[in-house]
Amino acid sequence: MLVLVPAACGDADELSTVGPAPAPTATSTTPAATVPEPAPLADDDLVHPLLAFLTAELQHRPAGAIGIEATNDCLAEAGFVLPDVEVPDDYVGQPLTRGQLLTYRREHGYGFHSEPVSDTAAADVMRSALDARDAFESGLDDAERERFLVALYGPDGPSSEGEMSGGCHGEGDAAVQALSPDAWLPDGLRREMSLRLEAAYAALDQTEYLGCVHDHGFTDVLSMDELAFRVQAGRTTAEEELEIAEADAECGDLHLWPFIAAMEAEVLAWLQAELAGSQN
Repeated sequence: MLVLVPAACGDADELSTVGPAPAPTATSTTPAATVPEPAPLADDDLVHPLLAFLTAELQHRPAGAIGIEATNDCLAEAGFVLPDVEVPDDYVGQPLTRGQLLTYRREHGYGFHSEPVSDTAAADVMRSALDARDAFESGLDDAERERFLVALYGPDGPSSEGEMSGGCHGEGDAAVQALSPDAWLPDGLRREMSLRLEAAYAALDQTEYLGCVHDHGFTDVLSMDELAFRVQAGRTTAEEELEIAEADAECGDLHLWPFIAAMEAEVLAWLQAELAGSQN
């Protein structure tokens, strides 16, 4: 599993992990990273360009919608044309720019006590699409409904455990699984990318960030990921989460996010070059 972006705790449709990148082990052959001197970030600048690249397809369409679209395409080939899946034009999968992150932290914290906006929108899209499928099925006669269900689930139907891996439903599941970097990044590149991220995060100077959060009253914080983990562990109220997240975002914006953006951009440039080279 990829280790990514401790500053962006939130929902990326299950393709990213929330947490710190561990320090490189003594056996790592990856040279220690040098963190470049960054320029200040504008509101539209990405704090996490690497994650934006890895989850590009999920920034404007939730994974569930992509899966249902693949299922519907498969059903159309069998002669069952369902309505298009409607996704709001302003859907954003995960806050990744400076402006999005600042707003999200102030309004939702890390999303542990209040349901993230993108989760709500994704659920609405899924509900609408599945309701449309149910309505379509209910309008079929018995013979057509049987043929529809065979196309949807395969000739054997769902398993006794309720698994639905066959037919067009299986095609939809496969489309969602294919979105994960674990599915399309070669193993060697994925391991090397993780090592480079680990080295880069380990090289970040947290001194000014920690001084900032201490000034906000969190004097026992020892690392940049600790505030988010404190909330994630369930030891805080919703009000405390917002207070913690706002301090984390304010201090991160001043003292960490520009460095993280520059570091991820450097790793992304390496990854894109490797991917381009592997295609030649």
